[in-house]
Amino acid sequence: MYSLTESFAKIPSNSKESETLKGIVMASMKPGMTPCFTMICFLFGVIDKTISHIYERDTSNLIISSFFCQSRFIYLKMNYFKKILLTFLITCFSCDGNQTERLSQLTISIPTTGNSWVINDVFQSSEVISEGGITNWSDRNQIIRTYFYIDKPTVIPFGINAKGNSEIKITFGTEFQNITLSNSEFQNIYIGDFNAVKKGYHYIDMQGLKKEDTTFAWVNEILFSNTIDSTTLKYIKDDFYFGRRGPSTHLIFQTPKDVEDIEWYYSEIEIDKGQDVF
Repeated sequence: MYSLTESFAKIPSNSKESETLKGIVMASMKPGMTPCFTMICFLFGVIDKTISHIYERDTSNLIISSFFCQSRFIYLKMNYFKKILLTFLITCFSCDGNQTERLSQLTISIPTTGNSWVINDVFQSSEVISEGGITNWSDRNQIIRTYFYIDKPTVIPFGINAKGNSEIKITFGTEFQNITLSNSEFQNIYIGDFNAVKKGYHYIDMQGLKKEDTTFAWVNEILFSNTIDSTTLKYIKDDFYFGRRGPSTHLIFQTPKDVEDIEWYYSEIEIDKGQDVF
């Protein structure tokens, strides 16, 4: 009986089949390809070229020829399935590699505790957002907005650190994306690229669509990638009490020593256009 192993072993090292196999293996070992995908590519190549070698080499043998006359049609039809499956696997593993790379770049963490609010509802903000971030989010009509400041126009990849069993809508600029959460532990999730067309304050909105639990999601942080052009992101990092309350400004003047009764002072403050928000 002619085994597949014997057939593969008998393929000449300088043959076209050998060169094809070498090409498959080299392609599967490119950067970003996972070990599992490398093995799949190799096995597909081995099976494909070994069966082809048996068919081309041994059709003179009556028994082998009879067997392959009946199986060749099946083999050819399997080729279509194999190509579709291989294309699917390439897509999956390539996307997985890109996703892992993007997630590793999300190193800037904006805490939702100090930077997020329920839109137009100050009282609900304190109920939904606590010291642990977004934790009590159950109303589908609530839109949670997270603010940050960017000092110049740029495009920055971003994501979230969250857990839940739900579907939520993420709106960033003029774009939005619906994502499905199905994780019981916190994990980083890549969303897309945030396009800041000008410097100033920007925000990302989150709205719940469907949920299996009592809350849509627990969201700890909005994540951003480090920028290569030294763009600065500003946000409330630790002093959440004053950050959520809003800044208080105190003007102190040096009074002349020989003056006791001062009726008024005059001062001017320069504020960027559009930033005089109350």
